[in-house]
Amino acid sequence: MKKISKVCNLIFGICLEIVFCNLLFAIPAFAGNNLTFTCDDSNCTKSSNLPLFSEQNIYPSYTVSQATTIINNRSTNCNLNFKLKNQLTEDILSSVLTVSSVGDSTVWYSGVLSNLFDNQNHTLGSIASNSSKIINWTANFSQDAGNEYQNISNLFDIDFNFTCDDSPSTPPTTNITHDAPSCNDPTPNFSPQNFSAISNQNSVTLNWTKPVGNFTYYLIAFGDNINADKYGNPNIGGPDTTSYTVNGLSSDIPYYFKIRTGNGCAPGPFSGVVSVTPRGQVLANPIIPSGFQPGVLGNETTTPNTSETPSILGQENTNNNYFWYLIYTLIFLILILICFLLYQHFIY
Repeated sequence: MKKISKVCNLIFGICLEIVFCNLLFAIPAFAGNNLTFTCDDSNCTKSSNLPLFSEQNIYPSYTVSQATTIINNRSTNCNLNFKLKNQLTEDILSSVLTVSSVGDSTVWYSGVLSNLFDNQNHTLGSIASNSSKIINWTANFSQDAGNEYQNISNLFDIDFNFTCDDSPSTPPTTNITHDAPSCNDPTPNFSPQNFSAISNQNSVTLNWTKPVGNFTYYLIAFGDNINADKYGNPNIGGPDTTSYTVNGLSSDIPYYFKIRTGNGCAPGPFSGVVSVTPRGQVLANPIIPSGFQPGVLGNETTTPNTSETPSILGQENTNNNYFWYLIYTLIFLILILICFLLYQHFIY
């Protein structure tokens, strides 16, 4: 059943900014801001004009997450979609950056950033009347990125579109007709092949063979039980990724891993489970590995309710120099060693 809904044409901005700077002996610096958007029947407001992300000196495998909270104070249910627009004519960095959006333990989207510049709306599910929803955004710099990505940047806008079912008594001057948004992405019917795990020093390296078919991301799940369902990470790289290392694991625990493909908001079947116990030290209080979240397994998406309302804007900016950071660090250590040897020579 199609409904006529009123278009709320309000636009707000989120600045999603990641900056990679060429600084000597610098360590990664993070200045992110969780943002809140509150919508009523006539307006939407945001908690801050600060950027959602602002990173400096990041390196391959660097992962950062921030949250946007949407509060729907309207008397109707709303749907949320997002669209990305690239602001640069030349941009190779986006091919090694992946972005994921997770809400209610559901992976609404994950994939290579460049694939999102398709001028299409991607669903983030529904928000019930007089309730709120948290969307966790994670950006990841590929573990396999090479030196060709030094000192380059990218810039893009994120446009959040809310649609809410208003059913006005007097038809508005501008109307749209739409169905309830749902996950329209084709579901992969395959999983990665030859999935295996190698034990390392307090880490595990997972390897697999890329399957044939259309998909945008892999999701790795793991835990300390045979179901491998305690933590999940939908942001480990794009379709060409065939290896990933999970760090921060304790050597006294057998870990279980599995992997699945996903296409936008549609997850595919899991592979078989593999188990391995890392080498190294026993960690008294092991932390959750970077990028993993409890219960995020790429659950099947539910069909959202009809709706409509405002739009929100976002931006990201990057620049990087991790190769020279390593070179400068090595030179610094050599200089310290020379100073120590000269000191020893003159003293003795």
